[in-house]
Amino acid sequence: MFCLFLLQMVIAMQKLKILVVDDEVVVRSFIKSVIEKENLPVKLLLQADNGRDAITITAKYKPDLVFMDIRIPELDGIHAAEKILIDYPETKIIIVSAYDDFDYARTAFRAGVCDYLLKPVKPIDIVDAVRKISAYMEDHDDEAGPTLHKSDIVRKIDEYVRANLDKPIHLDDLANTVYLSPSHLSRTFKQLTGISIVDFIQEQKLNAAAKLLISSERTITEIAGLVGFNDGTYFATCFKNKMGLSPKQYRKTHNI
Repeated sequence: MFCLFLLQMVIAMQKLKILVVDDEVVVRSFIKSVIEKENLPVKLLLQADNGRDAITITAKYKPDLVFMDIRIPELDGIHAAEKILIDYPETKIIIVSAYDDFDYARTAFRAGVCDYLLKPVKPIDIVDAVRKISAYMEDHDDEAGPTLHKSDIVRKIDEYVRANLDKPIHLDDLANTVYLSPSHLSRTFKQLTGISIVDFIQEQKLNAAAKLLISSERTITEIAGLVGFNDGTYFATCFKNKMGLSPKQYRKTHNI
C-alpha cells in the first residue's frame, strides 16, 4: 500500500528539465546516475562544463532546475546564475560547491539561488531537491496567485520582516507572502529598492537593535537575541559595520 502511494506521488509530480553544470565529468555523471537510479520525475537532462554554455543552453531549453558548480571555466557559477536569473527568474538554481565558506554561500543567495549544497553531494540531497522543485511546480502549475502591485510587494516584505525580527527569516517564507518564486522576489526586490533582501533584513534588524540600545537597559547580548542574532560577536561586528560604532559605544554616545 505504501509503495503504491509512493508510485502515485511520483506520477503526480511535474516532470522537470534539468541542467547540470560542472567541469568535472565525474560529478555530472554522478548526478545523472542518481536521477536515473531513483527514477526521478525528469523529462530532459542537460549538461554543460562551463558558465557560458550554461547560459546558452538555458536560453535554448529553459530548464526548470540547474545544479551549478561555482568554480567553472569561462564564467563562474555565481555570475552565470545571476545572468540566467535576470532572463529566466523562475529557474531554480542550486549551487553545488566544494567550498564550505560563508561568503560564498551569502554571495550565492544574494544572486538568487535557492540552495547551496556541499561536495561531495549526497544522493539524498539530489533526490530531495528534485522532488521538492517538482512538487513546487505541480502546486503552482496553471495556478495564478493574487497579483500584487510593486509597492505592495515592498510594503508586505517590510511588514513581514519587522514582525519577525527575532526569528530566522527565510526567502521561501517571504516569497510565499507575496505570491512570487524566491528567485523572482529576489530580483524584483533588488530592482525596486536597490538593495538585496539579505541586506534589507540585516538593516532592519540593526536599526531595531539601535533603538533598543537607546531606549532600554537590556544587555547587548539580550538585544542581539531580540533581533535574531545568536552570536553576540557577529552581531557586534555587523552593528559596527553599519553604524560606525560598536553597540557599547553607540549606547554610550546616546547617554544610556
